[in-house]
Amino acid sequence: MKITEITVARSCKMNLGDYEGADLFTSMKAEIEEGDDVAEARKELVQTVERAMVVQVLAHHKARNKNVDRAHIIRRYGFGSAL
Repeated sequence: MKITEITVARSCKMNLGDYEGADLFTSMKAEIEEGDDVAEARKELVQTVERAMVVQVLAHHKARNKNVDRAHIIRRYGFGSAL
């Protein structure tokens, strides 16, 4: 089997309080070219998707006037690949 593209998706649920929540979602696709290492390409894409999710979560917190930093978001939501 020849793999020609990979897709990585990540979602995150946030509790907003008062029985409200927010669902955030990011999905990215990468084309695999001849000679590319599929495992390495997937690893890079996972890191890119998680970094994008960190940006989304930070923006969501800032929009609600919450003072959080990137390290807190990575720990709280388990974005270990975003480091």
